[in-house]
Amino acid sequence: MHDVASSGLMGRVFSALLLLLIMEGTTDLVAGVSFLPAGKKRVLILHHGEPISSKSASAARQPTAFSEAVTHATTPGVNVERLARALEEGFTQKGCQVARKTPADLASFRDLLGYDAILIGSPVWFSNMSWPMKKLFDTYFFTIYEHHPGRLQGIVMSAFCTVMESGNSGPRALQAMQAGLEHLTDRVVPGLVIQTTMSEAQWRPLLHTFIEQIHNAFPQKP
Repeated sequence: MHDVASSGLMGRVFSALLLLLIMEGTTDLVAGVSFLPAGKKRVLILHHGEPISSKSASAARQPTAFSEAVTHATTPGVNVERLARALEEGFTQKGCQVARKTPADLASFRDLLGYDAILIGSPVWFSNMSWPMKKLFDTYFFTIYEHHPGRLQGIVMSAFCTVMESGNSGPRALQAMQAGLEHLTDRVVPGLVIQTTMSEAQWRPLLHTFIEQIHNAFPQKP
């Protein structure tokens, strides 16, 4: 009788704790499930750059180091890391829960699961995405495509890139990223090309429109 009573008490405590976690909108895992308030979307922003997990707060405010500095597709004023931070801010204001990472922050393909939207950002290198972002496709995305088909089906996905030229280089790189995403989901939203010659007053409205397009692509409740 004592064991039964204890089990019943523990069950009630667990249920109460579970309800509290859901009401608080925590993302802690309970029995392998992540709880969010109803309607709150999870957005993952993956972008080229140094591992975010290794950066100090002051370093995170600087333009991405070495790999970003070797190309005119990146400037202190226009780079994918700055755009990613602006996207993070915009989606947070929309009430979304946002995770911003680089490929180096990922431990396995499982780190790509559980999101409502995944956005990838890259500078344009030789009319294509940068090699760290291409490696992301060739490893984790390929693992999902080949060995776990359908795991990202229905997830909203898109891409954005920075480029110096005003010709075909940027659109070609974006097309390559978008085409890769189309192998993973049927919900790919048109992406965004930002030229490094743009001022913040020019690229901010484009980013705002991009955020709206992504947000509107989320499945609507009946």
